[in-house]
Amino acid sequence: MADEQEQQQAKDRHYETMGRLETLRSDVYNEIRAIINRYYERVPADNIYEREERGFIRDELRRVQTRIDETINGL
Repeated sequence: MADEQEQQQAKDRHYETMGRLETLRSDVYNEIRAIINRYYERVPADNIYEREERGFIRDELRRVQTRIDETINGL
């Protein structure tokens, strides 16, 4: 009986932790999208170096999203 109760408590903690991680993932995604939208709402620069930097920043933020997914999905 005690083992079943401990197992249930462990499952409950696991589900709670995974729920928090999903909330964190959602919050981080929203922040990343806001940064991308805010940064890119300006008219594209005529300067090729600034355009390249913008693309680099956007790609880096998307890589962050991928790493978050891989970490959470691996748990």
